[in-house]
Amino acid sequence: MSASREKRKRREERAAGFGVESTSKKGLTAKQKSVLTSVISIVIAIAVFVVIVANSGIIQQKAVAVSVGSEKVTAATFNYYYKDAYYNFLNTYGDIAGYFFDASLPLEDQQYSEDQTWADYFTDTAVASAEQTMILSAAAREAGFELSQESIDTIDSSLETLEANVQSVGYASVKSYLSTYYGKGCRIDSYRSYLEDNYLASEYAASITDGFTYADDQLGEFYEANKDTYDTVDFRYFTVNAETAAEDDTDFDAAAALDDAKAIADSMASQSQGNEQAFIDLARENAPEGSEELYEDDAYTLNRFKTKANVNAAYAEWLFSADRVEGETTVIENGTTGYYVVMFLSRSANDYDTVNVRHILVTPESDGEDVEPTEEQWAAAEEIANDLYTQWQDGEATEESFAELADANSDDTGSVGNGGLYEGVYMGQMVTEFNDWCFDDAREVGDTEIVKTSYGYHIMYFSGYGDQYWRSLADSGLRNEDYSAWYTETAADYNTNVKSFGMSFTSK
Repeated sequence: MSASREKRKRREERAAGFGVESTSKKGLTAKQKSVLTSVISIVIAIAVFVVIVANSGIIQQKAVAVSVGSEKVTAATFNYYYKDAYYNFLNTYGDIAGYFFDASLPLEDQQYSEDQTWADYFTDTAVASAEQTMILSAAAREAGFELSQESIDTIDSSLETLEANVQSVGYASVKSYLSTYYGKGCRIDSYRSYLEDNYLASEYAASITDGFTYADDQLGEFYEANKDTYDTVDFRYFTVNAETAAEDDTDFDAAAALDDAKAIADSMASQSQGNEQAFIDLARENAPEGSEELYEDDAYTLNRFKTKANVNAAYAEWLFSADRVEGETTVIENGTTGYYVVMFLSRSANDYDTVNVRHILVTPESDGEDVEPTEEQWAAAEEIANDLYTQWQDGEATEESFAELADANSDDTGSVGNGGLYEGVYMGQMVTEFNDWCFDDAREVGDTEIVKTSYGYHIMYFSGYGDQYWRSLADSGLRNEDYSAWYTETAADYNTNVKSFGMSFTSK
């Protein structure tokens, strides 16, 4: 074949789409290069567009991360649930949160459990929260239940405060604050919607719970069936730890050390049987080295108003046995480290009236958060408390005037704004001195006094009595059971689905 015929054949092959040699040995043809360039350009353009749109927050506002029935939770809205779960955790655990994870590092790189990262944990928590909120808010709307004006006003006020304060904390606008704090796509309108759904869900759940009614015999039967859960005990306990080996003691006999600890515990239990003061004295005699001063306080070994759930599992069953008698002692093994000596004092069926009390707290100033106030600072706080008490006595000296004085002066954030009032206070709820004043058998409505606790000076006003505590416990327990049954039945009508595409645009 001549050279010209060879060239003509190759041209024909290329025109027909053949010519493997030309692409494998000599590179792409001009046409192929043109097509490839166009494809690459389109891919790059799409990628750039996606990045721009994602950064604008549009995708986050539209992509569904979780669906609950017909309710949709966008990626942007899911960010509220996720970040709230995260910040609630930090607020709950405070300074010790750092023991769980390093907040400066990506959560997806830190393990919560063997098969979950911390990002997974907070995602699951957020999904559960979103699911519950959307089920309740959807059920509320279906039932014609509307958000109260009080909640609407609260939301309005919160958003107004947010708008007023964002610049003072370094943000140009509410939009930039929400985007930074929660994630891309988070805007004031979606935040309002998030708040409205949560307030509506909360109000509707409360309306369902409050709608249940119970007769006295129902309350009594429920309490009796759950008395081991609700009853409380008073008891004393002391730990006798076995000696441990010194670092260079190769002849140490651990079994003998444990036997010695058992002998001390048995002797203490035997000698104090039926004699609480003997228990106190023996605990003082056997106090561990370096802890002697602690045992000088007679109350150091005392535990009061403890439910079974709040008692060490090693001796909880013994304490809550129906066979216990006042002053009875026992010795219980504490693993392989020693023994507990336990004295049963009493068991309460909570058959007493709760109390309603107002107070004005005056806390002593200190030179730092972890610094104990000086005697001078305590004295200054006492003087302020006395002055306020005198001011009230010299005025109208009524409960109403006390409430006004409390709102204007109390350091207790839990009751200020409510006239210093706590209602339905039960035994053991408050610090010991506060508790003992409230539940003094001689207490009468209108009684006042200044009481000192570790928190400061409390100007007390006894407002009256509430329901018997066992009734409150039974009523609450029954409501929780009935609400749980109602919610389970309601939730069965809603399917929850997590959407991977939408989730990929959430902020974690």
